[in-house]
Amino acid sequence: MLRKAATTPLPRARFYVEPERLTADRAILTGSAYHHLKNVRRLEPGDELVVFDGCGREA
Repeated sequence: MLRKAATTPLPRARFYVEPERLTADRAILTGSAYHHLKNVRRLEPGDELVVFDGCGREA
């Protein structure tokens, strides 16, 4: 008898960005953060994520 696998959603992705790359309405992800977002987590347009700058700002 086969069981259906439980589908627990992954926690919302969190990414560190340098303070100068985080503005009020935009964050620029490059390098390993971008690779992880696109190829590992496989996030797509419309998926939610949290970015933070290590200085207390989060978006």
